[in-house]
Amino acid sequence: MTVKRFVKKKPLSNSLEDFLITRIDYDSKLKQIVSFSVLQVCFKQGKAFEITRFDTAHGFLHFHKFFQKKEQKNEKIPGEISYESFNECKEKILKNW
Repeated sequence: MTVKRFVKKKPLSNSLEDFLITRIDYDSKLKQIVSFSVLQVCFKQGKAFEITRFDTAHGFLHFHKFFQKKEQKNEKIPGEISYESFNECKEKILKNW
């Protein structure tokens, strides 16, 4: 397996405190995404705070809501590990968070 990692950081506002960070792990032999994450991070007073994150860390797609209580903050959601799911997750954060 030959996996390449691609990471991109984009500001979500003019204040440079709110960022969208994306990561894709791509297997060039299989020609497919093997994992990804899309997260919103806010920087306040020199500290980074994750707000929301979609990821496939456990082999399935799930959504973290770091602003909620522990028992409510992780949610398994329908979707596969694919470029289409990655784009959907990115769009959800851009529209809603």
